[in-house]
Amino acid sequence: MLGVSNLSQQGMFLIGGTLADRYGCKPMILVGCALRTVACALLAVVQPPSALVVA
Repeated sequence: MLGVSNLSQQGMFLIGGTLADRYGCKPMILVGCALRTVACALLAVVQPPSALVVA
């Protein structure tokens, strides 16, 4: 699980950087914070391992 989490975070730098160049830094920071909040909330509620990977 930790490996999947680190891989997704590191992989998002490429996507987030590209989108920040196109739309600006502030909107992408807000989107990133919202995604992180949703992911943490999902981790608190889901039970099956497959759902943890998605979260």
